[in-house]
Amino acid sequence: DACIEVDEQFVPRGEVGAQNLPGGRYACADFTGNATEIAAAWAWLCGEWLPASGYQFDDRPIFEMMAPDVAMDENGRFSCQLCIPIRPL
Repeated sequence: DACIEVDEQFVPRGEVGAQNLPGGRYACADFTGNATEIAAAWAWLCGEWLPASGYQFDDRPIFEMMAPDVAMDENGRFSCQLCIPIRPL
């Protein structure tokens, strides 16, 4: 899925849908790299940081959050935040 923020008056049509991203506690990690490097960043966040954190996943969606002005540089690098929903163990 790809998402953008819309106001409450937005009416989805065709193949476009709307959903709410639930609030709550998320662990977020800054990422800067290219598309082939992001899998390793997700693996670190979920496979190394989370098990040592005292938290666990909850049932909300994971997502990558990008700034409105995000852009790739000449090497295909971009920045975003990797966000996982968490709750205490």
